[in-house]
Amino acid sequence: MGKIFERTLAIIEENKKRLESGELNCIPMPFERFSAVIPGIEAGRYVIVTASSGIGKSSFVKYMYVINAYEQYMKYPDSFNLKIFYFCLEESKESLMSSLISYKLFMDHGLLVPNSDLQSKRYAIPDEVIGYIQSQSFRDYFDGLEEVLEVVDFLRKPYSMYKYVQDYLDSHGTWTYRDYIDPQGNKARAHDYYTHNLPNMYAIVIVDHVSLLSQESKMTLHETITKFSSQYCTKLRDHYNCCIVIVQQQAADKEKPVYNLMKGTSIAEKLEPSLDGLGDNKLTQRDADLVPRFAHADRRSHSLSDLPRRWRGLPLVRLWLRVGERRAEPRQRSRHG
Repeated sequence: MGKIFERTLAIIEENKKRLESGELNCIPMPFERFSAVIPGIEAGRYVIVTASSGIGKSSFVKYMYVINAYEQYMKYPDSFNLKIFYFCLEESKESLMSSLISYKLFMDHGLLVPNSDLQSKRYAIPDEVIGYIQSQSFRDYFDGLEEVLEVVDFLRKPYSMYKYVQDYLDSHGTWTYRDYIDPQGNKARAHDYYTHNLPNMYAIVIVDHVSLLSQESKMTLHETITKFSSQYCTKLRDHYNCCIVIVQQQAADKEKPVYNLMKGTSIAEKLEPSLDGLGDNKLTQRDADLVPRFAHADRRSHSLSDLPRRWRGLPLVRLWLRVGERRAEPRQRSRHG
């Protein structure tokens, strides 16, 4: 039997045993209907999240691949290990943390507290809210989160970002090598497969967003993104079994109305994102396994059961959760204020 076949069979058998014993083979998603199509956050997958400006790409990524992944890790600590690299190109580390605090306030207390309110931009943050954030439970939660979440805001060039993740993984895992004969007839060795020191490791690499990458030497932005996606992202996925998540905006010329609404006139209400509309580089879609495309909620509905089994360009709509929410006071405004 071939070595690759035997190793693949061993993985299939192990996954079957794990699931039958109540363990996980992917990180569950918090959306029941979405999970009917996508089983969860999978190791060894490349995801591109795309939409036009202001639709909620970054919010989705932070919730799904940071907060949800961490929540599931706390819920099933013996089922998998977790490491998240968040390459923060669009905001500061502090701004990212503020948004995660906002999520926690909503999940625990049903409070809607945007970043500007957390920073007391318009009025002092209410004592009730600051009390929640100062509580020991909040501190423990975020201490645990920062043990698995590494926010990187000092690297923007693709190779430097790739090398940063690669060096970490190489220092926390081992390579099995294979022997082969090179074209000149000489004996040589090459990487065969990688094994992390910790079992069932989910290494999630997030880049938000890809158009803010710094150009590599003598390359255009388009060429830089191509190399980043086809060489570095795919290598981390295929060789190190990472889950790659990149945020990619729709091209500016695609941000135009393509269908009418009975109400509403804003661009955000009339968007129809597409794979062809990926900003600055359309070739990234060829490398990705899944491309969720977010549009503003409209009158149409999408039946997830009608989608094919392997669906890359998954159409989604922006939906705001309103169940059990309340705003931190004071938050009263006139309709025109």
